[in-house]
Amino acid sequence: MNRSIELLDKALTRNPNQSYWCNELGFTRNVLSNAKQKGRLSPPVALKLARALGESPNDTDHWVAVAALEQDDPTLIRLLRKMG
Repeated sequence: MNRSIELLDKALTRNPNQSYWCNELGFTRNVLSNAKQKGRLSPPVALKLARALGESPNDTDHWVAVAALEQDDPTLIRLLRKMG
């Protein structure tokens, strides 16, 4: 399984300017800095970033699921189990 922060790393490989991605995705400047500090993305951030990177729908779903599992949120985990 991947780690959601790998998606941010992929984005920063394309454009290393974190401010660019924040502006592109409509995030405040703190969103990606906080994610980097925590070592994980939230599911909504993973979704927007995957779509911006042109990930396939299946890959986008994968990144959102990884981010949700990293949150260790029982509600999100139950939802993921119901989905698939």
